[in-house]
Amino acid sequence: MADIAARDQLTPGGRARPRDSGRTAAERGEAGNKPPRSDFGTILLHWLTAIAFIVSLFTGIRVATFGFVLPSISQWLSPIMPQGEMWTWHFIAGLALFFCTTGYVLYIVRGGLSPRNALKKTRVMLMPVGKKMRWQSVNVSLHWVAYVLITTMTVTGIILYLGYGGWFVWIHSIAAFVGFGYVFLHILTHYLYGGWWQLFRLFRPAALAVTQATRSYPLLIAAAAGVATVAAAARLHPSLTNAFPVRTAFLKLICTLLRNRKLSHPARIGVRGFFQFAGQIV
Repeated sequence: MADIAARDQLTPGGRARPRDSGRTAAERGEAGNKPPRSDFGTILLHWLTAIAFIVSLFTGIRVATFGFVLPSISQWLSPIMPQGEMWTWHFIAGLALFFCTTGYVLYIVRGGLSPRNALKKTRVMLMPVGKKMRWQSVNVSLHWVAYVLITTMTVTGIILYLGYGGWFVWIHSIAAFVGFGYVFLHILTHYLYGGWWQLFRLFRPAALAVTQATRSYPLLIAAAAGVATVAAAARLHPSLTNAFPVRTAFLKLICTLLRNRKLSHPARIGVRGFFQFAGQIV
């Protein structure tokens, strides 16, 4: 197994790869027992994604309570969920995730940071390595789980907005509940990897190390691409600019009708139909 790890450090020509590839100057100093840092672009995109993700989860779980998707779990979480009109915040958070996803992918590629979350690092979990390397591999694996979750919720969310329901409602909701648990697991595994300093590194910015894989203006171009993605989404569906807010009173009335079985299950009418029905009540 050790020879596999050593071979991964070689380029196709047999030369050793630079040991600092894809790492910031502060990350390279971690081996010298200095408190670790993260580059500014990673910190910025991480917190933007985290905020959008959490807002999307909390507002979505509240919406799921109204929609009777996994009602027992939704109602159990209801006391800690936000109150009021949630649709607007949920869609704004979704658009923010569009921005973050596009920006993150471009930043990783243009910043030369692709090795950071390389899938081959997950193989370390099967090797006889130290505890820290094993937890690093677990964290990389969980990062890919997050990518799959966000992609699933984004795609199914778009499908729901286009008016489809059925299993897409359940897939979207289950992915959201898994994401709710993922947040705590993500924090725990990073703590097990490097303790409190591993968590504090997201408050300690450092410059991005320039390597041969680094391209010009990674953060600026990533942000521009993210804005373009959000603008394109709003352009394709201009109703995003005037479909909200939907008053809480009307949502409660819809729930009352659902309880009285005067309306089909929301999984059959889709999100757009849900809004159209609310508009008819107005």
